[in-house]
Amino acid sequence: MNSILGVQRFGERYIDLVTRDRKQIRARLEKKCQARSFYSGFYMEKSSDGQICADRDILHSRTGSKCEIDRFRLLVPE
Repeated sequence: MNSILGVQRFGERYIDLVTRDRKQIRARLEKKCQARSFYSGFYMEKSSDGQICADRDILHSRTGSKCEIDRFRLLVPE
């Protein structure tokens, strides 16, 4: 969680998380959420284990939306 530097929108329900070590992780948001709500970033409550987990943690956009992550996918360049 502490290694996330930024976020980029990808499609309607996906956001890409960029980490300090330059990895990109694509997060699919739950069905009711729109990725465009996260254009200005997000925050979340720190969990006891310091991780971000699908089907557990809720992202809060700076515009007021709340979304749970359905799943993660590590993006690997070809």
